[in-house]
Amino acid sequence: MNNLQQIHHLLSRAAFGPSFRYLTSYMDHTSAGLVIQIFKASQNYTDLDAVVPDTSVPFNLSSLTEEEKRALRKRQREQLLNLNKEWIVKMSTTDAVLREKMTLFWHDHFACSTKNPFFAQDLNNILRRNALGGFGTMLLEVSKSPAMLQYLNNQQNKAKSPNENFAREVMELFTLGRDNYTENDIKNAARAFTGWGFDRTGRFVFRKKQHDHGIKMFMGYKGDFGGEDILKILLENRRTARYITEKIYKYFVNEIVDPVFLDELSAGFYNSGYDIEKLMFDIFSSDKFYEDKNINNLVKSPAELIVGYGRLLPIRSYDKKSILRMQRALGQVLFVPPNVGGWPYGREWINSTSITYRMQLPYTFINSAGGKKKNRWMTLDVDWNSFFSKVQHMDSDDLAILILGRTPTPEEKKLIFVSMDKFSYKPVRRSIQTISWLCLPEYQLA
Repeated sequence: MNNLQQIHHLLSRAAFGPSFRYLTSYMDHTSAGLVIQIFKASQNYTDLDAVVPDTSVPFNLSSLTEEEKRALRKRQREQLLNLNKEWIVKMSTTDAVLREKMTLFWHDHFACSTKNPFFAQDLNNILRRNALGGFGTMLLEVSKSPAMLQYLNNQQNKAKSPNENFAREVMELFTLGRDNYTENDIKNAARAFTGWGFDRTGRFVFRKKQHDHGIKMFMGYKGDFGGEDILKILLENRRTARYITEKIYKYFVNEIVDPVFLDELSAGFYNSGYDIEKLMFDIFSSDKFYEDKNINNLVKSPAELIVGYGRLLPIRSYDKKSILRMQRALGQVLFVPPNVGGWPYGREWINSTSITYRMQLPYTFINSAGGKKKNRWMTLDVDWNSFFSKVQHMDSDDLAILILGRTPTPEEKKLIFVSMDKFSYKPVRRSIQTISWLCLPEYQLA
């Protein structure tokens, strides 16, 4: 594997593929140097701020008339649509790309759905703020967020009628993984989380009168535990470090785990106090990351695919409804996971319907080239003249490696040339060539 192929591999995993703005500068980097630059660029970031809290909405929605409820639902749908678009744009344009890639990972790990757009944005910003920080801090902040407390019913978790939903999922999905706890652990953890809730503004509140102050037995420990005590005990358990590390490994390295490499990473993660940035640096700077078995073996999620287009191509404007249509057609609408377990990943994204759509989708971008009529179904306007000005002096095979990880075969080049030969305008020719690469099966892989 040459240096350019290593850069393609790194950008596929630590980012969403190559960025239009830096296509020529990649040629001057080594993969090791680019790792350092990617981490440095992700230190500075901004929160999403597409939604402001709606203080006019009463805490008890039953006080609204049916007409007011319909108006509220319509307003919230529009706000969620704006939030969805703004995150896609942020992922597509930011220099803090590793932070956004990690935010997307945690968005799946801490899968949560809420009809309250401000709560959804608040949780997303918690994930972004802690995406490369300490996992323990993120776990606590997520657990206290109004979105998660609402989604997993902890607002209804009271001493006289404990609700076990949050306690179960915090162990099964967020920390230990399935079969590493008992039903008694769930019951006692639920008692510890009684009284955790939020007020009408979304601010966390601890309602002492609703909390169970009795002695609890949890994971071999005994005491008058509260929710924070439960989270600390879970973090002290090495199974949590291994569960998180393995999930990250399967998402960023390979769905087939190398047990020796995993043990090494997991031990480092635990001993660092759950330092996420260190774990990711250990992965991306390891020679094992670049082994042949880990190359082009992961199927891009719909979000990764869409954002990959946005980073590679200079898109002049984003239409929020077009973005939503793409996500729905591909099977992943951000902020709306199918369940608390999140989305599938890997080869589960591919079936006979989705692969056809995936392979044909890039052709819709060509409507902004050559003066053709725009596609009514999707309006993402690509500035192909700017793209050409950036890449006109790049070797075609080098550009293909950055996009695909390999050069097209002679047969593929011949077919692509036939499509290009109909046009004399150079930006259009390069746009057709690029789109043809995006339609190859390899582009579906990271």
